[in-house]
Amino acid sequence: AVASGLARAGGNVLVYAGDGATNIHLSSVLAAARRNDNILYVCYNNRGYGNIQSTGNVFSNARNIEAAYAATASVSHIEDYIKKLKKAAAMTGFRFIEVLCPCPAAWGYDASNTIEVARLAVETVSWVLYEIIDDKIEITSRPPKIEPVERYVESHGMFSKNENEMIKLKEAVNKNLKLLQKK
Repeated sequence: AVASGLARAGGNVLVYAGDGATNIHLSSVLAAARRNDNILYVCYNNRGYGNIQSTGNVFSNARNIEAAYAATASVSHIEDYIKKLKKAAAMTGFRFIEVLCPCPAAWGYDASNTIEVARLAVETVSWVLYEIIDDKIEITSRPPKIEPVERYVESHGMFSKNENEMIKLKEAVNKNLKLLQKK
């Protein structure tokens, strides 16, 4: 709401918020998107917020978002992330980038492996890197070889403790594979 007020006052506003804050204030985020407020919203998703499905992302759970630009990114693919930030910064209107940055404490792995865990999320198609411009989805990074989802799961402890989450993850991966095949 504050960002929308600043944008209406004529500012170009950058919001950097986590998945928890984004989920809690999702109605305000969606309203800002519908109004096309001049906001670049970067959602730092560590998949640590309990009310968001661990297998999804904020953007996929909020399909009604209407943004001039929307994208996913990952700390493992920094060039892709920087390119998207630059593209979004050069635009006006509501822009949304959701970046995956796994949380060692919540996921149960050594912090030195953060980039590797994030890379495996992309390589197993658990997290797809794409952007949406004019309602057209473009995949921005395709894994040369899709790794088995088990490699990703073995890299941390998030899904291994919960069979239900593992089932959801495999369903999400299958859905993502279909998306990759279409584009």
